[in-house]
Amino acid sequence: MNKSKKIVIGAVAAVAVVGIASAVWYFGFANKEEEPPKNAQNVSSTATAEPSGQPEESAAPAESGAPAQSGGASPGSTASDAAATEEPVKVTPTFMYFVTNDDLANEAVKSTLDALQAEYADRVNFDIKNVDEDATLLERFSFVEGNTPALIMLNTANDICDIKMKNSDQDALKASIEGALQ
Repeated sequence: MNKSKKIVIGAVAAVAVVGIASAVWYFGFANKEEEPPKNAQNVSSTATAEPSGQPEESAAPAESGAPAQSGGASPGSTASDAAATEEPVKVTPTFMYFVTNDDLANEAVKSTLDALQAEYADRVNFDIKNVDEDATLLERFSFVEGNTPALIMLNTANDICDIKMKNSDQDALKASIEGALQ
């Protein structure tokens, strides 16, 4: 591979890393004081019941805010017992799509969004973000500037499972949604 191809691949990789880091930062820190996400009603409590046969006082330190004992397990239980009783938290996947006014005026982009929303409206949150109307989006997600329409797909664990730049292909976006639903 020649030197110029290596430079291009390195630059693309760097943009992807910065983009993922920005998205993780945004979802991990920036949204803490804002309204809860649309899919917050689907989040169940991660608290687990005490294993049967444990005295009630063994739960008191964890409930009072005191640090849990080794590995977070109750006295007399093992870490594998605690892990086995926790159920994974599942939320509705989110299709976060960054667009410009020009993207929204494009009939192909518009028809793709309409078709996807019609098919998945009951199983996916569609969060269409217009970067022309909200300049703070480009501050938080600088990697989408000049790369719209851009998708960040969040799965049922609310983790980023796919990122697509300059993409309005209905089949590719549908594949991202299907991957997030699994």
